Amino acid sequence: MVTEIEAIYHNGVLELQTSLPLKEGERVRVLVLTGDPEVDERVKAMHRAADEWLARQSPAAEAPAYSAEEWARLDEEWDRLLAEIVKTTNERAEAEIAADVEEAVHAARRQPRAE
Repeated sequence: MVTEIEAIYHNGVLELQTSLPLKEGERVRVLVLTGDPEVDERVKAMHRAADEWLARQSPAAEAPAYSAEEWARLDEEWDRLLAEIVKTTNERAEAEIAADVEEAVHAARRQPRAE
């Protein structure tokens, strides 16, 4: 699962501004993006590019019927790829980032499914 929410750092603790749909004790990976306007704009551009790409997809391109375990594995892979992309946002153009996002989606779809 990839979820984006805002938080405030106060006395060594991130205070989430929205609750998360997580099980008690569930382990998560956190990617912190500070309020740097350039980073904020690049992340918004990534969201716009992803939304535009999704809008162009045909209904037949909907997500395949993966098991819960396969979705969890794909979510972890997506999170890893997204973290790699975010690390380089200050060094790359929006078009390059959008291309990486599209390639990540294609790579995830190419993953073999367990039968």
